[in-house]
Amino acid sequence: MGPVHVISCGAVTPVGMLAATSAASLRAGISRLQEHDFMVDRAGEPYVGGWCPWVEATGRVERLLALARPAITEALAALGQPVPRVPAIVASSEVPTADVEPFARRVAARLEQELLPFELDVTVVPQGNAGGFSALRSAVDLLEQRRSPVCVVAGADSLLDADVLDDLDESSRLACPRHRWGFPPGEAAAALVLASAEVQRGYRLPSIGQLLSVAVGHEPHHARAETPCTGEGLGAVISEALRASGTRGIATALCDLDGERYRDREYTWATQRIPPELPFDPTRYETLVPSIGTVGGATAIVALAIAACWGTRGHHSESDILTWAGSELGLRGAAVLRTGPDRRWSTP
Repeated sequence: MGPVHVISCGAVTPVGMLAATSAASLRAGISRLQEHDFMVDRAGEPYVGGWCPWVEATGRVERLLALARPAITEALAALGQPVPRVPAIVASSEVPTADVEPFARRVAARLEQELLPFELDVTVVPQGNAGGFSALRSAVDLLEQRRSPVCVVAGADSLLDADVLDDLDESSRLACPRHRWGFPPGEAAAALVLASAEVQRGYRLPSIGQLLSVAVGHEPHHARAETPCTGEGLGAVISEALRASGTRGIATALCDLDGERYRDREYTWATQRIPPELPFDPTRYETLVPSIGTVGGATAIVALAIAACWGTRGHHSESDILTWAGSELGLRGAAVLRTGPDRRWSTP
C-alpha cells in the first residue's frame, strides 16, 4: 500500500471526552474502572467496568451511537475546512452472521442522520475487536483507487447493556472476585480522517501520523472453535504488518489483551510464529483495558487515535507503534503507525 496519512482524530473514552485528553490520561496510567450504580451480577455485586457517565443513552446500540457522534465530529472539525461528502467506515459490535446486514444498515442510517450537517456515506463493519483493521483496509483501498480524497474510519462500541453483561457473567468471562481470568467491560469511540500522500500535499492538510501497513487475517482456532488455538492467525497478521511497513523499529505495541486465558495463550503461541528477522519484541506491549475496559469494536481505532496523539506530544516519535487485536469469531488484524509532531504541508 502507498503512504496514507492520518489527518486528524477524535475520541471519547471513560478517561476523556476528547482524543487529546484520553491520550494524556492513558499515558499517565489513569484508570476509570468503577462499580456501576445499580447493575449487579449473579452474586449481587455491582458490575465493574469503564463507563462514560456523561452518556445518558441506554442499550448497546444507543450508547454506541451516542459515543460515535462526538468522536467523528471532533475528527472532522479538526480539518478546519469544508468537508465534501466522504465515505465513513465504522467498526462496531460483533454480531451473529445472520444479523450482520440488518444491524449494519440500521446503525449506518442512524449515524448518517445524527451526523448532519456533515454529509457522510456510512458503512458499518460489525466485526468486534479487530473490525477496525478491516475498516482500515477498506479505507486504504478507497484512497488508492482515488474514489474519495479523504475517508473517515471510526470504531464505537459499548458493553454497558444489561443483556450483554448478563450473558458475559453467566459465561464467567467478566473479571470479578469469583473469576480471576475475566475482563472488565468498557465503552469508547474513536475516529480517524485518512488521506493519501498526494491529497495531503495537494490540499495542504495536516498530518499527525502515517499508516505504514494494515494486515487482516483469520484465526481458524478461535475462541468458539473446538480445536485448541495455536496463534496461527495472530502471528500471521503481525508478521505481515511488520514486513510490509518497512518500519524503523517498534517502540511499543497497543493491543487488546484483556486477562482472559484464551487471549494470553494465543499471544504466547503467536509470538513464536513471528520470524526473528522482524523487529518484534514480545515483551514490549501495552493494553488499554486496565484504564477503560474492553471496548469491543472500538478497540483498533481507539488504539490508533491514542498512538497518533502520543506522537504529536513526542512520545514514541523516534520509532513506530504496532497495534493488533482479535475478534471472538476469528478475525485478526494489525497495523503499524508512524507518529511524530504535527507535520503541516510545506514546499519541498
